[in-house]
Amino acid sequence: MIFHCIADGIGKQAELVKYLVTVLGIPVGVGTLLLEYRWRRRHFAAGMIREWSDHTAKHRAAIEKAIPKIFDKDADVDRFNEKRAREIYNQTDPSDQSGDLKRHLIELLNYCEFVSVTYDMKVADKSVIQRSFSTAMCMLHRALHAYIKVMTERRNGNPWQPFCDLCESWEPGVHDKLTKQGMA
Repeated sequence: MIFHCIADGIGKQAELVKYLVTVLGIPVGVGTLLLEYRWRRRHFAAGMIREWSDHTAKHRAAIEKAIPKIFDKDADVDRFNEKRAREIYNQTDPSDQSGDLKRHLIELLNYCEFVSVTYDMKVADKSVIQRSFSTAMCMLHRALHAYIKVMTERRNGNPWQPFCDLCESWEPGVHDKLTKQGMA
């Protein structure tokens, strides 16, 4: 009888321990998963930083070769205006310099869109992306805005809307400013 009471007590204690382990294990498991997700987002962002030049350098160089000083802070607005952007857009011969320039513009803007979508969808850590890319991407947005505008008009929608939205969130009012300068 004594053994039966002891076994009964141990059984109840075992049930209590199982219950406590379950109740405490769930938050610990969720916390661990959240920390892992956070680490993976930062790791992904670090990879994007490491690969930025691989994906953009040749395109930036080709664009600047065709349109000197386009990326300079005080670049002349007329250097790359809507007229020039339309000429490039209308180019159909990829072997022509403008055709090659068109390809470089699209590739560069596509990569900026990739970065923007990973930021917006929280695939990569937002704070790392903003600290690492905001200056460069906003500069690219300002410099290439005339081409984005022409593409938006011709394609009946902005093919790089996530990129434009992100730059507008990082530089509020940039679209209005570009419009006043005659670039939008």
